[in-house]
Amino acid sequence: MESPIAEQEICVKCGLCCDGTIFSGVALEKSEKDNLPPEFAKAYDHNSEKERFLQPCPAFDQKCTIYHKKRAKVCGSFRCQLLIDFSKNKLTRQEADEIVKNAIIFKTRILDLNNEIAEKTEDLPFWKLSEEIKKKLKQIVNDKPLRDKYESILANLTIFNALLIKHFKSSRKFQDLMR
Repeated sequence: MESPIAEQEICVKCGLCCDGTIFSGVALEKSEKDNLPPEFAKAYDHNSEKERFLQPCPAFDQKCTIYHKKRAKVCGSFRCQLLIDFSKNKLTRQEADEIVKNAIIFKTRILDLNNEIAEKTEDLPFWKLSEEIKKKLKQIVNDKPLRDKYESILANLTIFNALLIKHFKSSRKFQDLMR
């Protein structure tokens, strides 16, 4: 079995749980927000009944910038399906790295497709993209080529979400999706 250090290396390379790809927000324990670095204040979700901050994480810049410092407790305890499978030797290190690499490439392609046709390039959290694409599709009635492009992005988002569920969320969610 690989060491937890190998898991940490995979985790730090990935960041999909921190950049707004997998989650829209991060739940905090009571009063935990007061112990986080100041940049979290601007990401705090004031519209939620629970204490949480919205993704992308303010400490994420291509990787976690506070990985070995004070971070939310859930950040230290969360293990995606990929790490669980890796720790159970269901995946080799090379396979895990390849899955992460391909997921990031797929995500980047989707964002690039959206930016090619968007009226303005928005710094939109990834978790909100499919919602925005669906809104745009409702507005586009007479422009079939543009509608086709947005439908293509939505199809890619659907495929990507299935891959996220399979490799990064729980295997139970993936199995439920396949039923």
